[in-house]
Amino acid sequence: MNRTAIQERDDGVVIRCRVHPAARKTALTGLHDGRIKVSVTAPADKDRANTALRKYLARCLDVAAGQVQILRGRTDRNKDVFAAGVSLERAQASLLPDERAS
Repeated sequence: MNRTAIQERDDGVVIRCRVHPAARKTALTGLHDGRIKVSVTAPADKDRANTALRKYLARCLDVAAGQVQILRGRTDRNKDVFAAGVSLERAQASLLPDERAS
């Protein structure tokens, strides 16, 4: 299990993601180089994939999309995403494959 993909902060968590835009379906697809792999159906143009990523992570974490923002990597596949008001435990249970299987 790779816990470095999610890092705790006082006000939420930072999620290190590797995004695959224009995929067949939106889903968590595993881990890659210390990052959570997320496929989104939206294309990588006009910020659509970033918006889809924010909405999908918000749904996974059961928070409003406004609580999820991209901190780093807006134009890159590797992104650091902040989720406000989310505990490390909840993020791990919702996003990490080993934790979801338990």
